[in-house]
Amino acid sequence: GKSTTLHARLRYTLGNHCLIEDSINSSVRNKNPADKASHPKGYGQSNFKTTKFVSSMLSSSPKWGESEMKTNALNIMNSIIRFFSG
Repeated sequence: GKSTTLHARLRYTLGNHCLIEDSINSSVRNKNPADKASHPKGYGQSNFKTTKFVSSMLSSSPKWGESEMKTNALNIMNSIIRFFSG
């Protein structure tokens, strides 16, 4: 589909990304976020807590918009802070 202004603005933001294993990435590469979460070899199979968080968000609601990306970005940033805080 055609890219929207919102998509162009948010596409490369931290909250629109997940750290995933290569095997999962190859299974879900071009799917939409909800399909990536529900796929048998998708986000729910990841060993990364931040990706499991996204999977949980998407299993509650398949919506993936600006609000969800902000929530994901905050989760990632808090995970980084916890990691470096010891």
